[in-house]
Parts: sequence; structure tokens; C-alpha cells
Amino acid sequence: MLLGRLLKYIKGLNPRVKVYVFIYPYLDEELLTSLKGIDNVVEVKTNRLGPFSLISPDAESCVFTMIKASLGDKNGAYGYVFRDRTMTLQFIHSLFDAWRRAQTVYRREFKESDYPLVFNSHRFATWEILRAREIGLNIEVKVKGYLTKTGEEVSLIGTPVNVTISSDVVNFKLIPKGGGKPILVGGTNALIEDVESEYVEINPLSQGT
Repeated sequence: MLLGRLLKYIKGLNPRVKVYVFIYPYLDEELLTSLKGIDNVVEVKTNRLGPFSLISPDAESCVFTMIKASLGDKNGAYGYVFRDRTMTLQFIHSLFDAWRRAQTVYRREFKESDYPLVFNSHRFATWEILRAREIGLNIEVKVKGYLTKTGEEVSLIGTPVNVTISSDVVNFKLIPKGGGKPILVGGTNALIEDVESEYVEINPLSQGT
């Protein structure tokens, strides 16, 4: 019943919304077929994970609880509620790290109508920048955010290089369109980067651009 409601919800999303799915502990063929039939779904991964799961509705708070509680088994289950942005973002990073290392069971390539790709999550934006570079797609990236040293609002357009995705760091360097030195772009609470991004837009460049 819950999966049926979830599939109905995804099908009702705006076509511009891209969905990345992480399923545990396994994925049956019927559900995979249903997900493949939804154009919003970009990538599906599966992992047995550990004993805990994360629920975060807004990146401002989260619930960290035992997986068996979400499966309906409340015997001995417990969890923690964090109303703290820093802890929530740390948990989200850990979940993304588990997601990126999980087994990919489905991924569709983007169509021309999918662009521009717009992300508020710099992690998935960086993920798609990496994917584009791996298949040799020339892209242009627009970033809106703040300079980490001064807090000054900034908007940049350029070519992404030196993409880093690891358990500790997720960022990329952007060579500004008008020239200049590469700018290191991170996400919320960026420390080592030049820019703390809150908006990343990806567009393909035509051949020869």
C-alpha cells in the first residue's frame, strides 16, 4: 500500500522534478518495472544498508531510527530526533555517500527536454556533472550562492573541472566563462571551498561550443 502511494506521488510530480531512488534491502522486478515507467525517475540504486534509516523532510531536522521500525516492526525499535541543521546535513551527506556506492539497477540518460537540470543539492549536481564528464558531454554550469570568506552573494557561469566525490568531500572547480582562475564550489556549510552553492544549473553545450 505504501509503495503504491509512493509511486502515485512520483507520477504526479512536475516533469521537471528528477527522482533518485534508494531502495533497501532488495528490489523486485515488478517495482523496478514500475519505476522504469515513470519519466521523472533518473536513477535507482539498491543496498542492504545497516540497521538504521534517515528521514529528513527539509534539511533542517531529521529522524534517525532503526530500519525495522519503518518496516512495521516496533519491537525494541528506537530512534533520535535532531532539530539541528548541522547534524541533519551530516546525516544527509552520509546517506548520499551510501547511495553513490550502492548498486545501480537502473539509470536513464537525459533527453534534450530534461534540460536545464536544476539542483538545490550540490551533491546530486556534482554527481551529474561527474556523469556528464564520464560520457564526454560538454556542459555549462551556473552557480548561485555565497562566497565562504565574506558571505557576499555571487552568481557564476562556467565550465566544471576537477570533480571530487568522496566520503569526505563533494565539490568541483568551475572555470568562469569570462576567464579567470578556477573557483572551488561546495554546498551548504562549505569550509574549504570558495563558494557555498544553493543553486546549480546544468546545460549541455552544442557541438563545437
